[in-house]
Amino acid sequence: MRLTFSSIDNDLTQVQKRVYRKEKKKAAKEILTTLRDPSVVLMADYLKVRGMLKSWTKFWCVLKPGVLILYKSQKQKVSGVRRSQEVTGGHRRSQATGLIC
Repeated sequence: MRLTFSSIDNDLTQVQKRVYRKEKKKAAKEILTTLRDPSVVLMADYLKVRGMLKSWTKFWCVLKPGVLILYKSQKQKVSGVRRSQEVTGGHRRSQATGLIC
């Protein structure tokens, strides 16, 4: 069997892709664990945001490692999020309004 640079590069690329996929799954699992664990909270408090019509809106914010989650109220956080979204790199999912850092 004759080895060429292109075959070696192809093999290395496949290995790198496998490692990348494995690390990506591991990171996603850690983030989901952090989001679901109610005891992992760095800070939680109200935040006032000024809207386009110069009115102020108050949100309940929860800061967790790597993610900031915004709720309409503190009660909504406890009772569950009804209508909200999680923003992750431009993709939207139905969960809580948040930004993963």
